[in-house]
Amino acid sequence: MTELRGALAGIQKMVEMLAADRVRHDSVPPEIEGNSAGHEGQMQNPMPQSSGDGGGQLLKNFMALRPPEFSGGTNAMAAENWMKSVEKHLWATGCNDARKVRLATFLLTGEAERWWETVRRRFRNREPTCLEFQETFNANYFLSCMREQKVYDFIELTQGSKTIAQYEAEFISLARFAPELVSSEANKATKFQRGLRPEIRYALAGARIVDYPTVV
Repeated sequence: MTELRGALAGIQKMVEMLAADRVRHDSVPPEIEGNSAGHEGQMQNPMPQSSGDGGGQLLKNFMALRPPEFSGGTNAMAAENWMKSVEKHLWATGCNDARKVRLATFLLTGEAERWWETVRRRFRNREPTCLEFQETFNANYFLSCMREQKVYDFIELTQGSKTIAQYEAEFISLARFAPELVSSEANKATKFQRGLRPEIRYALAGARIVDYPTVV
C-alpha cells in the first residue's frame, strides 16, 4: 500500500512538471523561438567566413573572364597589350586596389612569375599598390626608350601601301602612346588625314572634317 502511494505521488509530480514545462513553452514569443532554432542550425552548419570565401569567389569570377597570362619576354607590345587587357578585366571585377595586384600577379607565369617573386621583396611586409605594380612592370618590360620609339612611330605614321582599315588599326594602336597629339577629335582627324595617301588626302582637301569618325 505504501509502495502504491509512492508510485502515484511520483506520477503526479511528473505530470505537474510536464504541465509547467508546457506553460513555459507556450509563453515564448514565436520570433524568439525562431531565432533560437536558427542559432542552433548555425552551430550545426556554420556559414563560411565572408573574408576567406570572398577571396576565393573573386578569383573564380576573375578567371571566368578568361584573362590572358603573361610569361615575360622582350616583346614590348605584348607586355603593353597584356597590361591593357588585365586592366580591363580587373575593372570588371570591381575589387579594391590590393586585390587587383594579387589577381594580376596570379596571371604571371614562367620567367615573369620568377621576376615578380624577386621584385616583390622590395615592398617588404606590405602589398604594393596597383600603380606601383604597373610602374614596376613597365620599367622591366616596357622601357621608356621603347615608349619613345612608339611615339616617334606614330608621328611618322602614313598609310603607304596599307588599306584604310590596316592604316586605321595601326593608327589606333600607336595613338595611345602619344595622347597629347590626339587630345581632341579635331586633332585626331587632322593627324589621320595627313597620313593618308596623297590621292586620298587631296580628294578630302576641300572638306572641313573636324571629327575622327567622319574622316575614317
